[in-house]
Amino acid sequence: ICLELICNGVQDHRILESEIERYEKEICARITYYTMRYKKDNRQLPIYVRAEFENNAVIEEQLYSTVLGRIYGSRLALQTSCYNCRFKGLSRSGDITLGDYRGFKSLKKASIEKAGASTIIINSQKGSQLLEQIKDEINLIPAKNLREVIYSNSRIVISGCKPADKDIRDFWSLLDEKGIEEAAHVSDKYLSRIRNKIIRIIDRILLIKYMFANKLM
Repeated sequence: ICLELICNGVQDHRILESEIERYEKEICARITYYTMRYKKDNRQLPIYVRAEFENNAVIEEQLYSTVLGRIYGSRLALQTSCYNCRFKGLSRSGDITLGDYRGFKSLKKASIEKAGASTIIINSQKGSQLLEQIKDEINLIPAKNLREVIYSNSRIVISGCKPADKDIRDFWSLLDEKGIEEAAHVSDKYLSRIRNKIIRIIDRILLIKYMFANKLM
């Protein structure tokens, strides 16, 4: 069985390496365990980072308040191919496609934070057979149509808005010269409320353009 993920992009490996180095300098010990998907109090949201160290120290922080999370949210340090990913679209490679689902307006926020909500797209007979085997173990809610699923997570079909090339160059220059904390300041302007709103509008335009081109509107 082949499972594929709906992906927002993969950060350059240097970002994680720099963040781990920063943590180890701060705690004065080597990291023995690190995850960006820690479920604090057994809840799906908010997402936490958890780092454990040789001296038994532990750090737990909300992902998007960390240096690494701020950079990821800005999309400044993604792999170059991620800005124009050739695996986006409705022609899928895996038997099942999995990813975040953000379309449940009717569900209480608290229930989503505790249990989470995922998209499951079945692409083959093998995938359908597997879902049939596990359907009684999950709370399965069929979508009305494919358009509803795409609107819930546009990364199924589009790569999203790319930051300005100058900002990407400035980011990497600062990372090389002054370290990850200084470089993160470049990413902060992409996390402002106004800039985020503009990016969401551009993403929606790109999505609508895709939907029209593929006769999904």
